[in-house]
Amino acid sequence: MLCTCGAVSRREQLLVGGAALAGSVFGCGCPACAEVAQASSQQPSLYQRYFAYAMASSMGVYESAAHPWKADLFSKLVQGRPTQRILEVGVGTGPNFKYLAAAHKEQHGLGQQVSADSELNQGQQPSAEVQGLEVVGCDPNTAMQPYAKQAAVDAGLSGAVSLLQGSAEELPLESNSFDSAVITLVLCSVQDPARAIDEVIRVLKPQGKLLFLEHVAASWETQPLIRAQQALLNPLQSALADNCHLTRDTRRVLDDANFSDLMLIEDNLPGVGVFSPHIRGIAVK
Repeated sequence: MLCTCGAVSRREQLLVGGAALAGSVFGCGCPACAEVAQASSQQPSLYQRYFAYAMASSMGVYESAAHPWKADLFSKLVQGRPTQRILEVGVGTGPNFKYLAAAHKEQHGLGQQVSADSELNQGQQPSAEVQGLEVVGCDPNTAMQPYAKQAAVDAGLSGAVSLLQGSAEELPLESNSFDSAVITLVLCSVQDPARAIDEVIRVLKPQGKLLFLEHVAASWETQPLIRAQQALLNPLQSALADNCHLTRDTRRVLDDANFSDLMLIEDNLPGVGVFSPHIRGIAVK
């Protein structure tokens, strides 16, 4: 890349083959070049834009099938906690915001429906119905953010949600800073699921809760046909769905993690084919 501020000449850049520019993706490493580099790094790629659109437009069948499970899990997550700071890792397009909002309002006896008249992240205060609830959504793909912002508005969480870019394996957040965390359909695609769980444990406060819902590998013993299909389709799924794996043993990752308590249910989600084997539950730090 060429220096954006002009401190390094084109001839110098060509002669050193970029070696002089190690301080920045763009240019010489000065504040001007670093600012351009940072802005460029946050721009989603064409693939990321495709994947965000695909997640926003093609998950209806799955979300309908998972609705009873999610409603139950989120109700348990907020039970007995009138105020909460919640982290959602891999927030994506924000499909879980409506469950958070509904469970929080039910906890406070405020009903299920709230209108949202203002835009997200414009400095406004949360509405009375979501006072005491703060949600931080973290995702590496910034192309998800417009969809997540709209989902927050639709859920009545305007002002209660903030979105940031970050990796599950290296969360840009302080330790012991969240009451609860949420991770759904994420551990199938991260590079290092065990490290991602360790990071969630790090940022949770003592006795903090993790809500999880993940599709997993079927058992060769009890579901050999589905397991064979998963093995066959896994390379294609990984290529098309941002490194999503059909064959991960995510239960083992959670069993091996340093939780003080783990409530985990293995079940099959109807109507979703090779994605049907699932685990869900709540873990306690």
